[in-house]
Amino acid sequence: MTDETPRPSEDPAPTPSSAPDPNPTLSESDSTSIDQELLAAIGDPARDDSPTPDSVSASPAASTKEPASLESEIAAALAGVDLMALANESTPATGTRINLAGGRRTRTGQIVSIRKGSVLVEFGPKKQGVCPLLQFKEPPTEGSTAEFLVERLDSEGLYVLSVPGSVQKADWGNMDIGQTVEGKVIGVNKGGLEVEVAHHTGFMPAGQIDIRHIPDISIMLNERVTCRVTQLDKRKGRLVLSRRVIIEEERAKNRDAILATLEPGQRKTVVVTSIQPYGVFADLGGIDGLIHVSEISHDRVRDPGDHVKVGEELEVMVTKIDTSGDQPKIGLSRKAVVANSRSAIGNALEVGATVSGTVRKIADFGAFVEVAEGIEGLLHISEISHKRIDRIEGVLREGEVLQVKILSIDSDKGRVSLSKKALEERPAGADRGKGRDSREPDRPEDPEMRKLRAQFSGDLKGGLG
Repeated sequence: MTDETPRPSEDPAPTPSSAPDPNPTLSESDSTSIDQELLAAIGDPARDDSPTPDSVSASPAASTKEPASLESEIAAALAGVDLMALANESTPATGTRINLAGGRRTRTGQIVSIRKGSVLVEFGPKKQGVCPLLQFKEPPTEGSTAEFLVERLDSEGLYVLSVPGSVQKADWGNMDIGQTVEGKVIGVNKGGLEVEVAHHTGFMPAGQIDIRHIPDISIMLNERVTCRVTQLDKRKGRLVLSRRVIIEEERAKNRDAILATLEPGQRKTVVVTSIQPYGVFADLGGIDGLIHVSEISHDRVRDPGDHVKVGEELEVMVTKIDTSGDQPKIGLSRKAVVANSRSAIGNALEVGATVSGTVRKIADFGAFVEVAEGIEGLLHISEISHKRIDRIEGVLREGEVLQVKILSIDSDKGRVSLSKKALEERPAGADRGKGRDSREPDRPEDPEMRKLRAQFSGDLKGGLG
């Protein structure tokens, strides 16, 4: 039998009047307590800091921002940002070459920092690159902007950069026309040089080796050269290089600096680059000047090549600067910085004196010997030795130093006559005819013969011209 009596522990069944209300109404105190707990947990959206329960409003609706205010703040933060471009922008794969819009590979970035020989550059949000500090001629300033050549993306997601025009480590995979690289000359042929760059052989035409003609280009063999890539076809392995372009660019930079400081009257050291019948062209370091034939020496100059050689260094004076035309014209003078030998002859030399001289030039009729700075005398072939001489090259050589005696000086004509045999003892029987007794004294010179000798010996008394 079932016990219908309710257990003492069970609650009595609720009556309809005591059943829970499906939509209960909270009291004001209960509502405030719940709001405070929520605000303490998530913070007040209307404030930057997390408020305490005592500092919030009792009404949660009063603490939230209006939708119009949020939209205005978002619009201000995204001002100037192309969302479509940002969404479509993709990060290139590591190691791939970067090609910017229009095929360009250069872009302007801001230098953020310089550390351990590297320059960190920023192009925009999450776009940074690194460039070797050695490629800068002068250390850059942090915060400044500069133009960079974008090469590729490295394994850390940084762009590998280089300074446009700087010498870069040759990489065949990233090589491009216009890049400046360093290579080694490994071969010479009739048309130019073979240059090894990034384990590939390139060709440098003879006309692209230098701004001036090089008679023997074999002197470049095994030399390391900085050059510019002018033609490139990786599929065919074709690589054409130019060293001339690099030299021209460097000279163009130096030319502006030289012209800015160059003034008439300045003394400069120049290098002879070309010899012409009308004068000599000399390099001032980035621009050529002309030494007119009349400004080479105080004496008359018939052939400038007799006085200077290509590649020789000279000290000159700037006489004229003309920048009115497309190409500046600079006049130089060599004789303005050397003493006038004619006026110095009488003061520096004395007839009958024994001096030391250096053989400067050898001709068929004798040798020109420099006996003082800028002063040369003629040592006639008949005054070299008591013996007969057929070829001067057999007894004298250029650069040889010897002792000579001054026979005569003509200051007006700038001529000095020298003798080497006058300092040597006359051999026994020298200049005597056959069959004559060696004990017979020399016959005095005939007066008429002395007059003839004096009349026709004027052209043989040496000189500077």
